[in-house]
Amino acid sequence: MSDRPALALAGVTDPDHVRACERGWDEETRFTWAVCEPTTGEMLAEVAIEPQGTGNAARLTGFARDGYDEPLAAARIVVQRFGEGALGYTFD
Repeated sequence: MSDRPALALAGVTDPDHVRACERGWDEETRFTWAVCEPTTGEMLAEVAIEPQGTGNAARLTGFARDGYDEPLAAARIVVQRFGEGALGYTFD
């Protein structure tokens, strides 16, 4: 299954987006999660933790396809809690 069609619907047309997400994890510079419909696996949104500098500060970012702001909002809460509890980040 490819996320490219769903990414295009969200306005992400960069063909390197998925590879950039993988690099972010490898380099620990940006941690991303796809927010998917549980029954189909269709991507609805993306949420990310972006470390800021050398301390524990981080920024939470994300985007959703039209009509899917609610799943994004729910995912942001979970990812922020993971970032704080498991990764030790603080968010403003």
